[in-house]
Amino acid sequence: MSKISIERFSKEAEIYMCLTSLVGSGVIFLIWRDLILSISFLAGAVLGFLNFRIIKKEVAGIVYKLLRDELHYSKASLLYVIKFFVRFTIIALILYFLLVELKLNVILLLLGFSMIYLQLIMISVKNFLKNKVIIN
Repeated sequence: MSKISIERFSKEAEIYMCLTSLVGSGVIFLIWRDLILSISFLAGAVLGFLNFRIIKKEVAGIVYKLLRDELHYSKASLLYVIKFFVRFTIIALILYFLLVELKLNVILLLLGFSMIYLQLIMISVKNFLKNKVIIN
């Protein structure tokens, strides 16, 4: 059984996310010939990608502080929950703006947003089938 680092795993997910976002947006434009639909998917994918990067950075920072005993577990969990709700509120406001003001397609926006999670599942299955285990 071979090993893969968490950094390599997340980098692979980010690369696949960028590729599928661009390809998906292009395919949507080619099929429906509608720029708004294509932008809807791409905007959702960009939001999902940024959300993933922010979560990855926040969790890594909290774990680093926990391991160095700079932060107590209860404070770490409270800090993460507060950051989660702040990020959730910001994303909700951005989605509201994109849907109400720019009139983007809600289905394609949410599909694009969820692409990073589909990528994580696909990469996990691929690594499982290749007998790779994720290590820190």
